[in-house]
Amino acid sequence: MIPQRLLRPLLVLLSVMPPLLLGACGRGEGAPMSDDTFVRVMVDLRRAAAVTSSDTSGFVVMRDSILDAAGVSDSALYAWINATSSDPERIGRVFREIRDSMRVQPDTVPQ
Repeated sequence: MIPQRLLRPLLVLLSVMPPLLLGACGRGEGAPMSDDTFVRVMVDLRRAAAVTSSDTSGFVVMRDSILDAAGVSDSALYAWINATSSDPERIGRVFREIRDSMRVQPDTVPQ
């Protein structure tokens, strides 16, 4: 069973990455963005998901805006996960940063 504290980040990740991208990037390749960029984008996406929980089209608009502002694509997010999947300590650290960032300003939404 997936711990409750990890379920929401996992659901957000799955909502921004089409299943067709699975396996699109090989493991061991360099990550397409820095960990800091990944953290910032994921925090913004989680906040957007929180404020648009009942508005799928609203979330899509906010998601696209967040990705455009960061200069990344949803496939780049998946590529980051795929490229770092062999380093569970790194992924754990990054997701703790995401969690901690949400605690600092839980009610803020990206503009």
